[in-house]
Amino acid sequence: MKKTTILLTLLACGSSHGFIVNLTNISSFGATNNPSFPVVDNTGAPLAKNTGLVRAGFFNILDSEISGAADYATLLADSFVPFTTNERASTNAFPGTINGIFSGLELTEPISAGSQYIGQPIYVVIQQGPTASPDPTFLAVFKSGEVFAADPEGAEGVANVVLSGTLTSDNLIVGRSGGPVSFDGISFDDSIQLVAIPEPSTSLLAALAGLGLIARRRR
Repeated sequence: MKKTTILLTLLACGSSHGFIVNLTNISSFGATNNPSFPVVDNTGAPLAKNTGLVRAGFFNILDSEISGAADYATLLADSFVPFTTNERASTNAFPGTINGIFSGLELTEPISAGSQYIGQPIYVVIQQGPTASPDPTFLAVFKSGEVFAADPEGAEGVANVVLSGTLTSDNLIVGRSGGPVSFDGISFDDSIQLVAIPEPSTSLLAALAGLGLIARRRR
């Protein structure tokens, strides 16, 4: 796969106690071949601005169980623990002037000693659809490689995370490389493409065909 760059910045800001997360996948608006990592849907079209949903959190199951989920809606409902309890994530997804780009999304939640978040890997979940009802059928899950940590006493927690390199099954748990894309007058070296759950009928039919062949040979 092509070398790609995705920027996910988690910054502490403001005066209230808590852990504030800013999510973005744009590192430079002026680059000719932009190193940023736009999000495209299953057809390869960029996700429209102000649609979709982006959330940070952790999963309470293994990566192999995430990637092998049979139902994304159940996966998110039963196994994903989002970092925020407020609604800013669902009302401010993919803001800005460029399709496929999310930036400035704040997720705020205090992390105190004993919190379930401490030590958990930070995942980013991207869903398709209007923000009022994002579509769990089309999904991408990115594992940042960083972990949640407790807020310092009397201060806000901070983690600065910059992701770059090559998309692999170790960081793109659900989704695929969408390859180079160009839109809104900007060219990007690569993109992250949302995927649907694999149609069970295809793999099931192949398995049944194999079993039938074995049964015939044994007769």
